[in-house]
Amino acid sequence: MLELVAIIILFSSLMGMSVIVIKKMPALSSLSLPEQAESLPFLRKLKNKMLDVSWLKNFSSEKFLQKTLSKLKILVLKTESKIEKYLQQLRKKSREQKENASDSYWQKLKETKNNSEEKF
Repeated sequence: MLELVAIIILFSSLMGMSVIVIKKMPALSSLSLPEQAESLPFLRKLKNKMLDVSWLKNFSSEKFLQKTLSKLKILVLKTESKIEKYLQQLRKKSREQKENASDSYWQKLKETKNNSEEKF
């Protein structure tokens, strides 16, 4: 269960970081590169290719957020359902243990009473 929570936090963090980076791409592309970085043509080509990708141009952060939140809601509901089933099992087991304990208590009390009557 703890691993599931850690995985959820990891993926939500990665998605959040990617949303921030994608939103900041236009601002990052408008910045001028320092002289050292301009000597690397690979970075310039990569930046140009990333700006030319069609799905990045048509990317809607609202739709992405809506889909992500919907999936997160489904995951939370599934987790809640599993937790509820586990709690029901624990309650049932606890109830059975109480019933067994109270039954044995009265049986022991009767045996003790019978043993004490036999002595007198």
